[in-house]
Amino acid sequence: MICSNVYDLPESLNRSFDLIYISIGALGWLQDLNRFFAICRSLLVEGGKMVINEQHPICAVLVDEDPSAAVPIIKASYFSEEPYIGTDSLDYYEGTEYDAPEYHWYDHRLDQIFTGAIQAGFAIETFRESSQDIANSFEHYASLPFKLPLSYLLTLSC
Repeated sequence: MICSNVYDLPESLNRSFDLIYISIGALGWLQDLNRFFAICRSLLVEGGKMVINEQHPICAVLVDEDPSAAVPIIKASYFSEEPYIGTDSLDYYEGTEYDAPEYHWYDHRLDQIFTGAIQAGFAIETFRESSQDIANSFEHYASLPFKLPLSYLLTLSC
């Protein structure tokens, strides 16, 4: 097992993997998305794939604290470049909130994700948006009669 910051992975791992899977909540920790995609591309063998199953970036602009809302409530700009800086955290297992060391969270837009992947040499195989709430944060929006994209599945290939 290797425990490392993705930006610090050794070059000896290049061309070592057939598949990279990125699940919900991973991309927001990454400040330099272009560098991340370049590193992922270098880790994959020719013909390798990268699959991203992530919360849709539109969720970053929606209020998630009001389940009684009958319509989506906008709280921020989709085009904001500033990271969220926080010390709040949630233990996913116990569901308890606690103070954490200061962290930065980056809301990456779809154009930034696609451009980063393409510039790194990936080909887009599939892109599917879904009204499924894989974050368990927007269930009240998922149940509305009109649907919003709450998650997406992106498959990239080398």
